[in-house]
Amino acid sequence: MKKLFKILILLILSKSVFAQLKTNTYKVNFSGADKRIIIMSANMGLEIVGTTGNEVIIEALEDKRELPAEADGLKIVSPGGGIDNTGVGANVIVEGANMKIKIPKSKYYGNYIIKIPKDVSINLRENGNAYGKWQISGMKGEVEAQTSYSTLTINNVSGPIVARGGYGKIYVVYDQLNQSKPNSISASGAVDITLPADTKANLSIKATYADLFTDFDIQPIKKEEKTETKANINVSTSANGQTVFVKDGVSYNRWGEKIATFDTKGEKGEKGEKGEKDSPAVATAKSPVYVVSDDMARKRAWSLADSNQSSDDCECSNETTGTINGGGVSLTIRSDHGNIYLRKKK
Repeated sequence: MKKLFKILILLILSKSVFAQLKTNTYKVNFSGADKRIIIMSANMGLEIVGTTGNEVIIEALEDKRELPAEADGLKIVSPGGGIDNTGVGANVIVEGANMKIKIPKSKYYGNYIIKIPKDVSINLRENGNAYGKWQISGMKGEVEAQTSYSTLTINNVSGPIVARGGYGKIYVVYDQLNQSKPNSISASGAVDITLPADTKANLSIKATYADLFTDFDIQPIKKEEKTETKANINVSTSANGQTVFVKDGVSYNRWGEKIATFDTKGEKGEKGEKGEKDSPAVATAKSPVYVVSDDMARKRAWSLADSNQSSDDCECSNETTGTINGGGVSLTIRSDHGNIYLRKKK
């Protein structure tokens, strides 16, 4: 009798577990390298998987609770107003080349798995404070991700990545570092990145209140020798009083940013900061610029006009710029409060 009772209990438990693990599925055709999927999720558990098919498949694992009887005939709403139109709690809207998916944070739905054609680009955003664990794997298209508190893990990707984590950590394992577009990965917490050993990249790394650890040989970026003389830099002021720095016919504002110019010279200047009345001029988009000869401003102009070079020559323990394997695409890595780990793929 006791044995029969135990068997009955096991059968009840197995049925209960099976019910809890029941998966609801939604499918829609959507593929192509020119397509983009924007996912706004408030769910704690989210996994995005790149596939070889041409369908987007959303799988929702039911939670322990059944929908309340009072909700019979009603649909759940995701944060931001996405009403369930999939039968799995999610809201899906296709607008041209873009698909928008909103995932709710609900005690009635468990984790979500979204299977996506791997060539599609994705944009993942945390909608609310999910405090979850999110995963992206197998993607070849561009990956953009922004989280607030969730930990983000990106595995076996080969497309460009732009990821910003809030208070969670970010883990990235590249199949290869795509050389077509710059990559940027930053977080308040720790950042852990794994690259193939032969990856070519120009690195810009900063751990504000922490440290950097790596097994790559990071070589300093060689600065090109300046062949021009300071005579090439003219400190100028426009008719509206804006300070302009002219270097080899290109005009910069006081912050070292290029501004629109016409190739016009030889105009007569009416006035200028310590300038000559008949000094040669370069015209900006609307106002003429008059050359002046303030030596201190000329030195500042040299510094600003050369802004493409690094302005920070000190060797700081938490900031590093350099190349690996001869240099390549730009890879920027930032962490505000956690360590940065840059490691070779084994």
